[in-house]
Amino acid sequence: MAHCIIRGDAVFADETAPDLGIPWRCSTAGFLTEVVERIDRLDVAAARHEFSVAEMVQLDLYKVHPEGETDETFDRLMTYLRDFADRCRGIAAHGLGLVITMH
Repeated sequence: MAHCIIRGDAVFADETAPDLGIPWRCSTAGFLTEVVERIDRLDVAAARHEFSVAEMVQLDLYKVHPEGETDETFDRLMTYLRDFADRCRGIAAHGLGLVITMH
């Protein structure tokens, strides 16, 4: 689900990807509504408990700075997540979907 939230729920215009060289994915208004609900239900305390910059660096999972302060990084990423939810909320409220260009 996390992959679909960030990268789009489904392939969009797959037949054009070879010609244009740009793979697209999309999320419908209904899926964006589900995304917002899921983000709004996030247990922030539990997520913070599991969040570790040192572990992310060790596992090479995310692009983080090894010197990064865990609390600051977590707060920054939560702000990004909430901003994304707000954008999804606004798009879905207009009955629109989202097309994502994969690079």
